[in-house]
Amino acid sequence: KNSGLLDSSFVFKIPVYKEMPEEKCPEPSGDGNPNYKLSSLSVTGTYMDGSSEKLVLSPTFNTDKLTYNIVVPYKMTSVKISAAAYAADTSKISGTGTYDLSVGTNTFTVTCKAENGKTRKYKVNIERPEGSTYMTTLSASTGVFNKTFTPEKQSYNLYVSNDTDTVTFDYITESSIAEVILQNGSTSEVCKDGKAVITGLKEGKNTIYLDVCPSSGATSEARRYTFNIVRYSGTTYNLSGYQIEGSLDDFAAKTKYINGFNIGNTVADVKKTVAIQNGRMTILNSSNTEKTDSELIGTGDIIEIYDENGYIMYKFKVILYGDVNGDGKVDLYDFAYMKKQILKNTGLSGVYLKASDIYPETEGLDLYDIAVIKKHILKNGEIIQTR
Repeated sequence: KNSGLLDSSFVFKIPVYKEMPEEKCPEPSGDGNPNYKLSSLSVTGTYMDGSSEKLVLSPTFNTDKLTYNIVVPYKMTSVKISAAAYAADTSKISGTGTYDLSVGTNTFTVTCKAENGKTRKYKVNIERPEGSTYMTTLSASTGVFNKTFTPEKQSYNLYVSNDTDTVTFDYITESSIAEVILQNGSTSEVCKDGKAVITGLKEGKNTIYLDVCPSSGATSEARRYTFNIVRYSGTTYNLSGYQIEGSLDDFAAKTKYINGFNIGNTVADVKKTVAIQNGRMTILNSSNTEKTDSELIGTGDIIEIYDENGYIMYKFKVILYGDVNGDGKVDLYDFAYMKKQILKNTGLSGVYLKASDIYPETEGLDLYDIAVIKKHILKNGEIIQTR
């Protein structure tokens, strides 16, 4: 313009390349770069074990092909979609990132938006077939598991009473086409209707397996769940004189508190009152060292009851009210601990704090408990050991 050449003629030489697209480039409109094409599109899949693999698009990526398909194995649980634009400085890309895969068709859309606002959408269809080898739920008709069932945990113990010789597992598989096979000793059986029936349980440990196959007959890809079913022997015991937190039907599921001992009871006294037959009982101190018959029962001691075959049936933690330091006595040392706890809120916790609640009419350690222990020390006053 400044040179006065606006009305002059010019000759432009425009090169023509091989394999150029038939669609002509849009005429520049003056509102920004119109290029909305991707220069690359790729997908990387991640398996359940954390390993990854670059996937092959079908058809092979071409900037003017807008739909792609991929089939992945069931064990691939997520994908990462990446893309780049020709006009990298002016175009904006959306729809990339990491996504979880559901069973079936998963459709993802990657959009390239040109500077002038026009867009082009690329679709990626990823097919993840059925093939889960997970159980989502499992329960037993009787007994107590050592831990809550979750799909990822593959090993469990189940404790049942001596009068149990049959257990039925009810389960649900994640995949509708999965097949569950019960392996019980030399017997192999395909389960039906979400039930696995285990019969002929012997006393002691019975190990069975539930193999979850991704489809009928696909045993080589099965996920194995292991169950150790412990059928207790006919052990008898007498706990009628004691108070126990929770139900005895829990067996070895958790440690329970037990109280009702007399101050001054020895290990031998307790063994005599419990009177175990076809089994045994051990009493340990808080350091898990077995106590001798002549030692006193104290707060924090552990009572373990085993059946005839050596399987633990119950585990109890002793509460002897007033004995807050665990030596089996109620004296000035315990009084000092309780007084410090009230004044400074320190010194007692857990079972020892529970043992300080010696006045049954109020909850927790307070001045009433201080009065009761003081009376016991000075005048041999009674400390009630049951609630």
